[in-house]
Amino acid sequence: MYKGYKVRAHIEPENIFNGWDDVDLLKVDEKGSMKKYAELVYEALKETFPGADIEAGPQNPWRTHVITPEGDLHEAGGYRGEIAEEVDQVIGEVWESEKWVVYYDIEVLAYIDAGNCEYKAGRIGDRYFFAWGNLPDEELEMLLGEAFADGKAGTGEHGAGVGILETIITEIQGCADAIAETDPELAGQIRAMAEKL
Repeated sequence: MYKGYKVRAHIEPENIFNGWDDVDLLKVDEKGSMKKYAELVYEALKETFPGADIEAGPQNPWRTHVITPEGDLHEAGGYRGEIAEEVDQVIGEVWESEKWVVYYDIEVLAYIDAGNCEYKAGRIGDRYFFAWGNLPDEELEMLLGEAFADGKAGTGEHGAGVGILETIITEIQGCADAIAETDPELAGQIRAMAEKL
């Protein structure tokens, strides 16, 4: 039992995605993941240090530390810091587990199969997308990941845009305008996709 101990776990949830690339982040609910990460760290510390007063978040001083019932300060990496280093080990295990990652689904809200090309429009969390081409789902996800980084991605044969609703509606309208003279019926169907978002 750790009754009387104060465990202060230094975590910065906003930094948990350092090293992740945009393709990996495409379907991740970052805010939801940060919240879940902090909750899982807290729960793991409660289990490891039963009876202790636990706080998980940015700490002052800017490192994990433990205060004993006698008022002694134990800092990770410092004098008598073994218990604080054990706290950091628990934090590291939670992070490495990636059980805190919350994913969005790719929701296709509008779809057209024009034979030589497919058109998809939809939502990924709070972002919208418009994609065209004949791509299997795995390749579509990769293309959307690239577009997430730069707003647009692709070639003349396939492409995608990811962004706020107004931006994607503009993309849809631009695509429809580009083929309006050669295929007015398809252009009308593409324009109608924007209404489904």
